[in-house]
Amino acid sequence: MKETFIFTRRAEYTTSGPTPKREINVLRKFVLPNSRLSELKKKLAAGSVNNPTRFEVLTSLLYKTLVAAATARSGCFKPSYLMFTGDVRDRFVPKLPQSTVGNLLKVMMVKSMHESETSLSSVTSEIRKEKQLLDGIQSMQDILLKA
Repeated sequence: MKETFIFTRRAEYTTSGPTPKREINVLRKFVLPNSRLSELKKKLAAGSVNNPTRFEVLTSLLYKTLVAAATARSGCFKPSYLMFTGDVRDRFVPKLPQSTVGNLLKVMMVKSMHESETSLSSVTSEIRKEKQLLDGIQSMQDILLKA
């Protein structure tokens, strides 16, 4: 009786064909001490932003740095967009049941059309404005209307 296999035997695999490219992956870890983040928060609070959050400060710093690096690399500023999400699950009236499964997020965006719009205070203010738009959301219709 002849053996039958559902799957191909390992010996029958062919190895002829293009060899896959070897990619070089780099992982870098940047540590921003709490003391430096607190200093940055104080600096922004002394300016135009009232009591900035850690998220607002850190996101603004990363965005400003990445835009500056991209500008230096390309030789000129290009319009840039910062996209982030906000959780709207707990904002509905009435509250969603505990048995509701999944996440409910709203994507928010900060546009920088000119290099002057990438300052820490400017980006932090724009992030704050986008987050404040979530305050009025109470239903799925509100999310769709504010899109």
